[in-house]
Amino acid sequence: MSSVRLKRVAKTLIDFCYPGICPNCHNESAGPALCDPCSRLLATLCQTCMCPACGMPLPEPDAPCAHCLGSGIAHYDRVLAMAPFREPVRHLIHQMKYHGRWAIAELLADAWINKRLQLPADALLLPVPLHRIRQVIRGFNQADVIARRIGKSCGLRLVHPAVRLKRTKNQSLTSSQAQRTDNLRDAFGLISPHKIRGRHVVVIDDVMTTGATLLSLARVLREAQPASLTALVIARADPVSHDFQSI
Repeated sequence: MSSVRLKRVAKTLIDFCYPGICPNCHNESAGPALCDPCSRLLATLCQTCMCPACGMPLPEPDAPCAHCLGSGIAHYDRVLAMAPFREPVRHLIHQMKYHGRWAIAELLADAWINKRLQLPADALLLPVPLHRIRQVIRGFNQADVIARRIGKSCGLRLVHPAVRLKRTKNQSLTSSQAQRTDNLRDAFGLISPHKIRGRHVVVIDDVMTTGATLLSLARVLREAQPASLTALVIARADPVSHDFQSI
C-alpha cells in the first residue's frame, strides 16, 4: 500500500473513531472545521456590506455610511472588516481568545480570504502586538495567527516594527470609549521604523469596537511615514451596542 493511500486510510479511521467537533455549536463536524449549518451561517454573515472607510455594516453596497459619513477613522486610509460582530463570529472569537482555540483564528482568516480579500501586491502585514506577558498566558497572539494565514495565502510578508510597552487592562473590563482610549495611551512603541517607511501597511486585529487599540498603534506607526495605513479586522462591533463590554 502506498504511503499516500496509507495516510488516507489512517485519516478515515481517525475521523471515524474521533469525529471533529464544530467550534461554534459543538456538534460533530468534519475535522476542526465548522459543521455545514454553521458554515452557511458564517458565509451569510460575511456577505454583509461593510463601509470601506470605517468598517461598519451598510444596508446595501455603496450606501452612505451613517456611522462615519464617509470620513473614516483617524490615521487610516481604509478599514476593512470581514463581518459584523454577530453570531457565529462573536462566539468563535470568544472561543478563540478566552478558551485557547487558536485554530479558530486560521478558520476566520480563511473566511476573509474566501471573501476575495484584495490587498496591494506589495503590502506588509502588521499584526497588532500583544504584551509579552499576556501572550505567554494566552499562548498565542490571535492577530499574528490571522496575519500569517493571510500572508501565506496572499504571498504577503509580515513585519513587526512595533511592540506593546504596557500590559494594559483587558479592554472588556472598561465601560466607555474614553476609558478604552485612556487605557491604550502610550501602549505601543516603534522599534524598527525603517521596516515600514514608504510602504503600504495593513494592520491586522480580530475585533474593532471603538478603535482605541488601532488608533493608539497608528499614532506610533505614522512616525515612520508609511505610504498608507489600512486596518483589517475580522469583525466590526458597534461601540454603542449592548455587548460593548464583552469584547
